[in-house]
Amino acid sequence: MKIAVLFLLLLAPSLTMAQVVPEPPDEGSAGATPNETATVIADTGTPGQIIPDDETPEARVDRLFGALANAEGDAADRIADEITSVWARSGSASMDLLLQRARAATGEKSYDKARAHVSALTRLAPDFAEGWNASATLYFIQEDYWLSVEHIQKTLELEPRHFGALAGLALILERTDRDAAALRTWEKVKALFPGMESAQEAIDRLKPDVDGKKT
Repeated sequence: MKIAVLFLLLLAPSLTMAQVVPEPPDEGSAGATPNETATVIADTGTPGQIIPDDETPEARVDRLFGALANAEGDAADRIADEITSVWARSGSASMDLLLQRARAATGEKSYDKARAHVSALTRLAPDFAEGWNASATLYFIQEDYWLSVEHIQKTLELEPRHFGALAGLALILERTDRDAAALRTWEKVKALFPGMESAQEAIDRLKPDVDGKKT
């Protein structure tokens, strides 16, 4: 089951097995005033960068990927976590709650409950990439690779840079003895997330054998 745990962590790197994404604060709740939120210093490996408070989720992800390209170690992991945090926000509190419950149920191995949540999520929010990603994770753990790949493809149609979904696909390709395709997929992951150590380890593991078969 080691590879299944790795898959779950890759597709939701900001979560432990039973963690869920916290609810956004209610409007008007205690916290920073509007003046205090006019600019924010983001922990993205670019100290001193001033981020406007009206930055859209799309612009934030673009900025974070720019930072991720040159980040290493813990800094890279923090940026990746920020990206996945943005991806986990659907714009609907109800859909976000379904995602949280699906992830929690998956982590608790309550697979019937998790399946009900992801089924509702993908039906009600078919344009929410992270819903399909959560479903792909669940089906992988249950070793239903056909459905997992189908839902990974849905994820990538909606979010082509989803390095977690690509990593999950690479793991499935390895499990099904498609090493050349797995290597190409890990290389795509590495291009998006250069600091992902597990991607480099997989490339180092697969490349000698794949290259050897070409000669």
